[in-house]
Amino acid sequence: MKDQKKIIEILSNYTDVEPDQISLDSNLVADLGFTSLDVLDMVSEFEDEYNIEIQDREIKQMKTVRDIVVYLTENA
Repeated sequence: MKDQKKIIEILSNYTDVEPDQISLDSNLVADLGFTSLDVLDMVSEFEDEYNIEIQDREIKQMKTVRDIVVYLTENA
């Protein structure tokens, strides 16, 4: 999936983990080492890239890469 690859590339900008080591089941905090600031920066980039606004309640539900891919696929 083209979008999945693009999303993983964007996520890799916020972690030391290489894109090919990021899976759909990777947890943003536990596996990728995201901080709350990283999450806010990432969300801002996705909002700009996909021209959407992601609500705070939606952000709190995004725990894995899969959560982000599903959300962006359904809402962008």
